[in-house]
Amino acid sequence: MMKKLLIIFCVLALAGSVKALTIFETFDSDPTSGSWSASENGSVFTYLDDLTTNSEGAVYEGGGYLKAFMQQNLETDRYTIALGQTFDQSQEFWMEFDSSTQYHYQYQRGLFGVFNSTSNNYTDSIVDHFWRQQTSSSSSNFTHRVESYDSSGTNTYYTPAYVFLKNEPVRAKLHYYVDGSGNGIAEIQLWRLNETGAADDVLLTSESTTILASGQTLSYNLFGFGNNYGTLSTSYTQTSWVDNVYFSTDSANATYVDPAFAVPEPASLLLLGLGSLVISRRKKVSIDF
Repeated sequence: MMKKLLIIFCVLALAGSVKALTIFETFDSDPTSGSWSASENGSVFTYLDDLTTNSEGAVYEGGGYLKAFMQQNLETDRYTIALGQTFDQSQEFWMEFDSSTQYHYQYQRGLFGVFNSTSNNYTDSIVDHFWRQQTSSSSSNFTHRVESYDSSGTNTYYTPAYVFLKNEPVRAKLHYYVDGSGNGIAEIQLWRLNETGAADDVLLTSESTTILASGQTLSYNLFGFGNNYGTLSTSYTQTSWVDNVYFSTDSANATYVDPAFAVPEPASLLLLGLGSLVISRRKKVSIDF
């Protein structure tokens, strides 16, 4: 399978600052050999490029993706890329990612969003607290939860109504902007990826909420994944497959790329078993300034 890694830099100067920024990481090659960095104090972020079989025997498409094992810890665990400048709560942005949680134990341990390099994950951040187990029961369904932590650590969160099952591949899209009253608004969409991951063809929910009240402040200069900040819990963990990570201060993502861990439809599974199916994926990593 041919892979491409495309990095595009386009500098636009305006009053000495960067005007727009777009990052689209599709894990065609190991990002830690490039601009991404990992801080691991219990959590482990592993780049994979393989043909994987889950515990139920379902075959997943080969290709690059990130296996994120996240553990609650007083240390700050992250897998992030520097944004090149510091933004504050007034900055509009879009972000999205694909995920499928494989293992878990009680509640969510994963954060996806923007962070500050000088703060822990529960200060100066806007995140999707993803694959959140609704109750302590191991049979509980899951949700994504949008959260903000301002510069003082004050937390505001909103949980969309839609719930889903373990292993279900979901694409989460978030748009953040400030309204006319100075409130920070988060619009979140959850999409179910179809059987082959060929299109985000089923909109599960689309909701909007105030995530920062007028007057609250925060700043951030990193984008990516982080763990829950709190008392060390070696048993309360989460392992998720993630792919197609997008952030932009310019616009929503207009390019569809299927996740590496998408579940092939039954006919494709048969061909995979016969060794006669070749799957190609259009993948791109771009960093636009």
